Amino acid sequence: MRLHTHNRSSLVGRLKKSRTSPSGVQRPPRLVLRFAVSTAVLLSLGAFVILTFVRQHAISQAESAAVFHSRFVVRSVLGDRLRPGDFSGHVGPDRTAMLDAVVHSDILVGDSRTLELYSRDGRITYSTSKSQVGTVPPDAAKARATLAKGDVAKAVETTDGRKVLKVFVPVPFIGSDEPAGVLALAQDYQPITQAGRKGLLPVIGVLLLVLLTLYVSLFPLLRRVTARLRGQVEQIEKLALYDALTELANRRLFHDRLEQAFLSAQRNGSGFALMLLDLDRFKEINDTFGHQAGDAVLEHFAGRLKSVARASDTVSRLGGDEFALILQGAADPASALFVGERICGALDEPFLIDGITLQLATSIGIAIFPRHGDDAEQLLKRADIALYASKESHTPVVYASEQHSADGLAPSSPRFAARSRAAS
Repeated sequence: MRLHTHNRSSLVGRLKKSRTSPSGVQRPPRLVLRFAVSTAVLLSLGAFVILTFVRQHAISQAESAAVFHSRFVVRSVLGDRLRPGDFSGHVGPDRTAMLDAVVHSDILVGDSRTLELYSRDGRITYSTSKSQVGTVPPDAAKARATLAKGDVAKAVETTDGRKVLKVFVPVPFIGSDEPAGVLALAQDYQPITQAGRKGLLPVIGVLLLVLLTLYVSLFPLLRRVTARLRGQVEQIEKLALYDALTELANRRLFHDRLEQAFLSAQRNGSGFALMLLDLDRFKEINDTFGHQAGDAVLEHFAGRLKSVARASDTVSRLGGDEFALILQGAADPASALFVGERICGALDEPFLIDGITLQLATSIGIAIFPRHGDDAEQLLKRADIALYASKESHTPVVYASEQHSADGLAPSSPRFAARSRAAS
């Protein structure tokens, strides 16, 4: 007689149904790694934007200083020496000599490279580079635009293989409404670039210090979060793959281990035994002493099963008082029956639950791969049939063909009787 706290459905059917869900556990995302990577990316982008801004600002400041210098040249150094005729046509030798003396002594010092005077049509009337005099260079359009706007303009050019900043300054004269021409002063661009780099150094130092401080301060927090997440992942795995009450493998992990046992046995040409167990008189314990006592019995029974099983075996709780063992390498009935007898012997010692002594027994059905089936469903079905036979004999039973009829269940099985009644 089978005793349960609820109507027991087909064990084989439930195990087969459980196969539709994955046997593994999907790990949660690596939140700490994502946080670290995201923070590093965002900080890097922020640092790039800041550094770009600082560099451009430093370059802009240096260029503004160059523009101021060019304005100063027009207003102070050459202001009283220039004449409207210097912009109307080719400057004569005497004026060229005078301008050369002033330009080379007072203007072309430091980073200044060349000085040019443009007429209103963009032609060079004077230049420290004599080969340019009388020509209309490509930047003549810049000079004409400067005249049209009446304001300073600048352009970065390459002259004689060197990068320069050329500043175009309109030159007005008293009594004239429009500038007579344009003065262009070219200055070496390398100091401007260096100024931009120098402006970056303090900012880079500050950013590195901030980043280092941030990560040092966050490191203990990240370690704690990592440890907590690792513990939560382990707990999730435990809840997904192990029975919460007995800490044995649950049905999902059992089925996965059963599939692995098939693959290993087929690969090695060996066999294994599948053992299904349930406790006799468990319903009486629940009804008489309560579910708390029943849970304590299941915990004690699980402990005794683990003490008998080897490290390579899988001990699992399938639900209620139903348990299963996968015995690796037990390819013959004698080996499986030996383990079954050891389990029965482990139950000889009474259970002490809340001061009450209980003497329990278990029914054990055994099926051997490949002797009794070549797939999980068939092996489970025949182990379940042997379990019913064990209920009648009160000893571990290995499946035998005479235990079932043509439809796969023993006539004496309560399930067979129920099926027969339903069919009639």
